Amino acid sequence: MIARLFKSRTVRPIRRPARAPEDAAVWVIGDIHGTADLLRPLLQAVGEDLERTTQSRRVLVCLGDYIDRGPDSRGVLDS
Repeated sequence: MIARLFKSRTVRPIRRPARAPEDAAVWVIGDIHGTADLLRPLLQAVGEDLERTTQSRRVLVCLGDYIDRGPDSRGVLDS
């Protein structure tokens, strides 16, 4: 059993990193954690940037934790 854990494995080729399409402007925000006071000006800045962009596709992705830890989880959800 232990021998199987340390047995060499086939090395997989390195994949190229993912890239956004040339015609897309992408913003990604992660781990907001209930900090609506920081999120609101960030969303304002992102919105202004997305309005100025010449790319035909505009994408905003929020991932990670929206609530938890911060003082205003409800404000984050309302934003």
